[in-house]
Amino acid sequence: MGIKVISKKVIDSTNEHGKRVLKKHPELLNDGFLVIADQQTNGKGTHGKSWYSKSSGGLYYTLGFIPKEFHFDSIESYHHQISTCIQHSIQKLTGVTVEIRYPNDLYIKNKKVGGILMESEMSSGPISKLDFLIIGIGLSINQRSFPESLKDKATSIYLETNATYQKLKLVKPITKQLFQLFKQPIVES
Repeated sequence: MGIKVISKKVIDSTNEHGKRVLKKHPELLNDGFLVIADQQTNGKGTHGKSWYSKSSGGLYYTLGFIPKEFHFDSIESYHHQISTCIQHSIQKLTGVTVEIRYPNDLYIKNKKVGGILMESEMSSGPISKLDFLIIGIGLSINQRSFPESLKDKATSIYLETNATYQKLKLVKPITKQLFQLFKQPIVES
């Protein structure tokens, strides 16, 4: 893909880093950009919840862009469609059945394996305009264990299959599907 990929070993939050990058390099929105990290020290979930992402076994991913089409009254539908993109990518790569739970969580056998956090910013004026959309995705892929407080609530693809997966094999198909969802041209390199 021709979009800019920013890869970090450890970061506070891929979404927060993405917003900081946008302030310095708004031109990255032209083609979109990705922030990918091996670990997050302050991973975010919806409603101010934290997302456990201190393990290098997860995929911590943010896609930032300006959608060609975006309807604010369709937020719930977007969450579901984004979840479906991820669900299909995981199932295609691993064969594992992933369940979508409203509004933005992914589960395997009643344990959470991933989540989505969408953030945006608008300019107000005579016509409100979307300045950017950031889609953050956290997926537990190769974690072999979780903190005691999450053992009964969280799982990883590894724990369900006893196999490890290359996390980056999910990046391209998920990104491609998200660009198609928002009718964004895909810039191939």
